[in-house]
Amino acid sequence: MQLKSTLLPKVCLLALSSALLCLSTSLYAVEQKATNSFNSRASGFQIQKGADKKVFPVLYDSFDDRASPLIKTLNNWFSQKEPSLSPLFRDLRQMTDAQIEQTLSSPPHCAVTIGLTSTRRALAARTRSKLYSLLVSKEELDGLARTYQQLSLYISGIYEEQSFIRQLYLAQALGTTPVKAIILLDQKNRFYLPELLDIAAKESVSLKYKILRRPESPNDFIDTLAEKNDYLLLQNQSSQSSDAKMANLVLSAYRNNVRLIGSRTSDTAAGALASVYTPTNALAQQAVAEISELCEQKKFRPPHYAKRYAVNLNRKIADNLGLSRLRAESLTQHLNLMDRNKQQGLSNE
Repeated sequence: MQLKSTLLPKVCLLALSSALLCLSTSLYAVEQKATNSFNSRASGFQIQKGADKKVFPVLYDSFDDRASPLIKTLNNWFSQKEPSLSPLFRDLRQMTDAQIEQTLSSPPHCAVTIGLTSTRRALAARTRSKLYSLLVSKEELDGLARTYQQLSLYISGIYEEQSFIRQLYLAQALGTTPVKAIILLDQKNRFYLPELLDIAAKESVSLKYKILRRPESPNDFIDTLAEKNDYLLLQNQSSQSSDAKMANLVLSAYRNNVRLIGSRTSDTAAGALASVYTPTNALAQQAVAEISELCEQKKFRPPHYAKRYAVNLNRKIADNLGLSRLRAESLTQHLNLMDRNKQQGLSNE
């Protein structure tokens, strides 16, 4: 009995030492696995069950009500449609410029940027990675593409807003004929005017315009030149995007019985009668297919509009204008029909 009592602490100590050794070995294995996973991600590839999986960065600078749904939807579409690609979402607010450059310098040399600030910071790194931008206006994205093309740096992506031609279609679908439209352009966007006039002429739409200089107010133009039932087609311009300017524009428009047509959902929320916009799911689906082509070095596209769209209505504005009969779903179908007829007409020429 005395021998057993003497050996018992030693046996327990030996067992405890063995357990600690096993725990240490397990922790080391976990640490090595985590390190290997991090290193494989940093090199641009993640090894899964013997197959190479390309990991590429998706850089964002905000998690607001626009970016958050898009980030989640992109992740879902990649897992469903492009399992060989794995997006690595990174918040640029937590990254230095040096870290951004290092991230973009790794294979597969392609990256997605969400928002204007992310796009600017990624381009400023001046790596050879091809960039694909989302939630940036045509004004800003075209400007960045022109600037960095001179440095042999290229950027693709889908504009935040929908196209001018679809705004015209929406004005036509609202029922007033002939359509008389107005556009207000700032100095930065005046170069688009010949293109817009040409589009309007082909659609038999009377288009009045004003190139605004910095001190001028769009309200003055509406008050003096706009006529009842004209359509003001809102352009996505940084000079007119503030809440205060938009509120003044809405008041001036409806004081003169001018109907506002937007190109984003935010335009409708701000007071436009209706807007043609790109739904988040449609944007993500198209983007995933094009990002795959970009990362696989199959195809590079200049910045462009989204293919699919929908219409939303400001019900309160519609009711005030005596247009309670309008339905967003019917307008969307009408625009789709007009689009198809247009494409068929072009293919028959």
